[in-house]
Amino acid sequence: MTYKCEIDLLSAIDWQRGNAEKLNELLRLKQAWYDENHCSFWNNWAVDVFDLRTANEFGLSVWSVILDLPLFDQSQKSRLDYPAIFFGGFRKNFNNGNFGKNASSLDSLTVEQKRIMLQLKAFIMHMRSSTYEINQKLSYLFGFRQVYVLDNLDMSYTYVINDANLNSFIDIIQDYDLLPRPNCVGVDVVAGSTSTPYLFGDSLKNFEYGNFHIGIK
Repeated sequence: MTYKCEIDLLSAIDWQRGNAEKLNELLRLKQAWYDENHCSFWNNWAVDVFDLRTANEFGLSVWSVILDLPLFDQSQKSRLDYPAIFFGGFRKNFNNGNFGKNASSLDSLTVEQKRIMLQLKAFIMHMRSSTYEINQKLSYLFGFRQVYVLDNLDMSYTYVINDANLNSFIDIIQDYDLLPRPNCVGVDVVAGSTSTPYLFGDSLKNFEYGNFHIGIK
């Protein structure tokens, strides 16, 4: 996304002042400043903030407020919902609490992972809840068949995770209820097969080499 900068200060010079050298030079300098600062600012704003697909950490923090997904809420990072051992005034809870943690799961997320979560939230708010469109979005966010959903035709969805590296991230996504599905449809998450099944693969390249694939029961 690029901001189309069409500021032309030199067009303000009429025929009466066309030969005014100092005025022309002043406007040329001002035009150069606008080209370098004004236009670049809005181009950077479009990329770093406005476009959720490319937004940087500041832009994502703005989107987290817009989409009501508190990924950058500092007040929740160190909050303990239960009394933990060694915590409390003068460590009064020494004998009474369980072990605790001083940070949330959000601390482990990268900027790209937060971008994926915010895109999922935006998709859920505006999606047509068909399995085809959900799988299209999952393919765009995670890669071809790394994560996909199966409609069990009984008011339940099964999400299949083919990349073990995504397991912990999918757990966080599930905690925030960001796995797309139609209303009132239940969700289950399973690990997929590590083998490449028959007829699958990029552009069906595995046509003659894979075995038949056992579906999810």
